[in-house]
Amino acid sequence: MRKRMRGGGMRYLRSVFRTGNWRREVVLLGGLYVMYELIRGVAPERKSLAFQNADRVQSIERWLHIDIELWANGVLRHHQALADFCSIYYQVAHEGVAAVVLIWLWTRHRQQFAALRSTLVIVSLVSLLIYWVVPLAPPRFAEAGIVDTMLVHPVLFAGMKSVTGLVNLYAAMPSVHIAWAVWCAIAFTVAGRSSRRWLVWIYPLVTAGVVLGTGNHFTLDIIVGAALVIGTWSALAVLHPHRARLSRRLVMR
Repeated sequence: MRKRMRGGGMRYLRSVFRTGNWRREVVLLGGLYVMYELIRGVAPERKSLAFQNADRVQSIERWLHIDIELWANGVLRHHQALADFCSIYYQVAHEGVAAVVLIWLWTRHRQQFAALRSTLVIVSLVSLLIYWVVPLAPPRFAEAGIVDTMLVHPVLFAGMKSVTGLVNLYAAMPSVHIAWAVWCAIAFTVAGRSSRRWLVWIYPLVTAGVVLGTGNHFTLDIIVGAALVIGTWSALAVLHPHRARLSRRLVMR
């Protein structure tokens, strides 16, 4: 019985590297995205614990000398045009760029699609678990002097109650904006053919500046988000030989 269970488990794990037809992929990714948003929205906020965790994060950052949130937020406070750009970027790029990369992988690099798609799904689900277990107040709530630049001068959907009411405001760790941005960079590095594909890593760097400047994440949120993607991508290599070759290709480039 145990052998059958182990065999079934391995078959299931290996199945994440298989690509179905486009309808199956749309249903899978669309369903997971809806589930992600719903669960994130109903996750217990536990404000008191969220602020306690924020104090701990700030203490760790001060010890590591990486507490740059106030400085980054100050840059946006004194440059309204840049603040507006960051607000639009924060609302649009996160999901839009990931969707474009998924479509690009499906249409142009089908062989790499399944492994990369599975990495994105696993990272998102693990992030949900962390949100549930470790609530964290973002810098705009927890750190004195930081202004919510997206609320002070709202553009697009920023500040709309119909939008903010669906979001767990105390789910800052890890930064999924960073996680998805790093995933996009990994996907293009692995599947791309251009000799200048390394330039895609500018995207997660810009995203890091945006989430810091708008007061939505701590530096540690960024580090954990990036580490989660890289760790997941690396760990999955042991489950599939072809996936391992893709990892080596990423390192060699």
